[in-house]
Amino acid sequence: MNQKEMVELVQQHHPTKGVVEINKMLNRASDSFCAESEINETTLIESSVAGQRYYTLDADIVKIISVEFNDVAIPRLIGKPLIEDDEIASSDANALATPTSSSNNRYYYTDNNRLAIVEKATNAVTRDDKTSNYQSCSVAGTKNIRVYAVALALPFTEANLDTSASGPADEIPIQFHETVVYKAISDLYKTPPTLNADLSIFFENEYFKGLKNAKKYSKTHKQRGGVIVPHEF
Repeated sequence: MNQKEMVELVQQHHPTKGVVEINKMLNRASDSFCAESEINETTLIESSVAGQRYYTLDADIVKIISVEFNDVAIPRLIGKPLIEDDEIASSDANALATPTSSSNNRYYYTDNNRLAIVEKATNAVTRDDKTSNYQSCSVAGTKNIRVYAVALALPFTEANLDTSASGPADEIPIQFHETVVYKAISDLYKTPPTLNADLSIFFENEYFKGLKNAKKYSKTHKQRGGVIVPHEF
């Protein structure tokens, strides 16, 4: 099902709604569906910078599945190291110096929509009489950080009626396109002038049926690399 077909299905129930408004509702429905079903996965590539701990994640990332550094899976660190290394300003007098030694014992964690890469080394950092065994990444590399993640589908262009595969119609498996349409129809029935509680509940139930199947599909039809092993610090 392409964008034009999805819009036309919604218009069968909401004929007074324009293309722009329906596309907005389809994009909202797609975001909810992808976040709840975890059906859309993506891979992000980043280059490591010596002395830099944090790397900004795309806004459409829902959840990180696994991370690889130099093609080696690294485990998730539970919590955060005691001593921070947050490059908030371009010139931060409190910023930690770039590590002078390197360790291949690496971990990742997330903080405020950012990915952090740290290395474990005994008494790696000392500040204010406190000691941490974790330092920021000491290695500079080119496209050596690979992040496997659950993501939202790209949105439809709001003013267009595309007949080719684009946005959610391209990134969500075709058998669940109707599920996204059900969500948009239900949401439009929740607001005036097309307010209709009974029809909203009916199509929302249809959406939940499709969502349940999508969750099963997501668990059984995906091959996920890497192993996440919790580690306390």
